[in-house]
Amino acid sequence: MQVDDKIKLYPSGRETVVTEFAHWAPRDAKVDASVGQSVGIQLQDEFFNQRGEIITRSGDTQQPTVANVVQTNLFWMGQAPLVAGKNYKLKIATQQVIARVLKILKVTDSSTLATREDATKVQLNDVAEVVFQTETPLVYDLFTQQQVTGRFVVVDGYDVAGGGTITEHYQGDTKLDGAIFSTDNDDYQLNLFDQYCLTAGGQVVTRQHQGHYQLGAELPLKGAGYNYPTDFAILLARQDRVLTINDGHFSGVQPLASYQETLPLVNQRGARLKLSQITDLPKYLTERETLNDKTKADFYQKWLDFDAYHQIVIEDI
Repeated sequence: MQVDDKIKLYPSGRETVVTEFAHWAPRDAKVDASVGQSVGIQLQDEFFNQRGEIITRSGDTQQPTVANVVQTNLFWMGQAPLVAGKNYKLKIATQQVIARVLKILKVTDSSTLATREDATKVQLNDVAEVVFQTETPLVYDLFTQQQVTGRFVVVDGYDVAGGGTITEHYQGDTKLDGAIFSTDNDDYQLNLFDQYCLTAGGQVVTRQHQGHYQLGAELPLKGAGYNYPTDFAILLARQDRVLTINDGHFSGVQPLASYQETLPLVNQRGARLKLSQITDLPKYLTERETLNDKTKADFYQKWLDFDAYHQIVIEDI
């Protein structure tokens, strides 16, 4: 990478130019960087950079893939089995996303080499082909092209329970679950209209809303367990985008860096951001970047108000 290189940031795909490599003393100034070096770069345009973003030169012929559905080759090490339909954390390099097991294509017993194609679970020491659907776009390469971004680990709770590689692109049905907001070029998978229900057993279960909303569509802003205002905005920090809702309709998409409106902001799940003014947004994004399992409870209490537009639906007690 060199000064004046045109680069692309993924998953958003936004382009900018490298203007300078950060340095403390004049003797440390440099105009290029090579593989393995840790450097800071200054860009021509302002970005709210997110942890896990991938940078490439715009002119490179090999660019990473951005997708919400990914097919993997997985080795399972968890004591509890991997289960179809369950959510896990999937990590590639510094990316971390919530991923649901969409399909288990094939499972091989490592001790007998017996293969099953109708499995709903992956047991300890099994090898499997598993398709995940991620809540936010995942940036990856095929393992044969780039090993660092072609391998991953799966976290179940607090434990690393599996790992594997991505060796081919998923060719099956890529229809996303949930509320899908679409423009001419992009799809955004959200959970704004999901219901959270208290069952007789005392558990809170999620009833996922299914719907497809094109730009300009009227939205179901009132339902069992949720009630949104007619005008608000949806922050999608990882995609570097803000979706706007006006008069109850999906009205537009704009880059995060240019968002200056005073509409109430919610996250991808519909929790209202507790911002006293728009200038608090960079503070929220900065703290979000340092979020981990130890700090997330305090972060959620400080910044998110889930009850603003949601309530738990009591099904039976």
